[in-house]
Amino acid sequence: MRTKITLITMLLLTVTSFAQPIITAIYSGDCSGKPRGIEIYAKGEVDFTLYKIQNQANGTGVAFADRSIDMDALGTITDEFIYVIRNSGEFSDTVTDFAAIDGTETVLYGADVAWVSGDDAVRIVRKSDDVVIDFYGVLDEDGTGKPWDYLKGYAKRIDGTTPTGAFTIADWSIAKNAFKLKGICQDPDAAILSSVTDLGTYSTVALSVNNSKTTGFSVYPNPANNEINISNSNAIASFKLIDISGKTILTKNNIGQNSKINIENIESGLYIIQLIDLQNNVATEKIVIE
Repeated sequence: MRTKITLITMLLLTVTSFAQPIITAIYSGDCSGKPRGIEIYAKGEVDFTLYKIQNQANGTGVAFADRSIDMDALGTITDEFIYVIRNSGEFSDTVTDFAAIDGTETVLYGADVAWVSGDDAVRIVRKSDDVVIDFYGVLDEDGTGKPWDYLKGYAKRIDGTTPTGAFTIADWSIAKNAFKLKGICQDPDAAILSSVTDLGTYSTVALSVNNSKTTGFSVYPNPANNEINISNSNAIASFKLIDISGKTILTKNNIGQNSKINIENIESGLYIIQLIDLQNNVATEKIVIE
């Protein structure tokens, strides 16, 4: 018999009181990967001279040290978003496609580190002892086709979650292909990327257990007990239930636009639902199973 987990228990997140840099978003557009960049939030008064940011390209064959830059140029920043971007041209692309970005933001330029293409892991490391402060992705794994793949889309940290030094997929809203055929570079009349999701939205306070970011995608009830109802604007080619370690617990294929998924035999806990539709769009949502 499953142990019952209350909603209140799942919402009680440990909030650290010390200052720290937090990776809050990684984005990669549909114009040869542009616009692309890494969003970091300075929680409290953060001395960035203590840190470096690194990128493991394609997960294999490239060491983090090969794509690494010190963050000294940022100095000390307090309660503010900063952006790590390849060059001024790609920052201009970001300003154009995201309504929340007006060009006055603090930017750290790093040609290799900010070259994020969906399958690249990113981490922030303390320089004095190489302790990992925050991590997105899986070490030495090519992210292509993996649950954490954000190609032509984004990965955004869920409100209220904070770094542990390890990658926890349940802390992220991930939407591969969410930016496909969108963005000013596609067409002057095309929808800008912030019509899908915007930057600068992360909050250290959890506001909701519903983290769906994709239009037309809904999961209920949440928390769930015996079954999950799934609906999507497009037919669903693949459904996966993933635990917080990244292990796939349940898979269903070709379930249409609306379906009921039996979860009677699933252990209680916190999970990620991943949906892939027939257009290869990927959406994720955190769900509590009681």
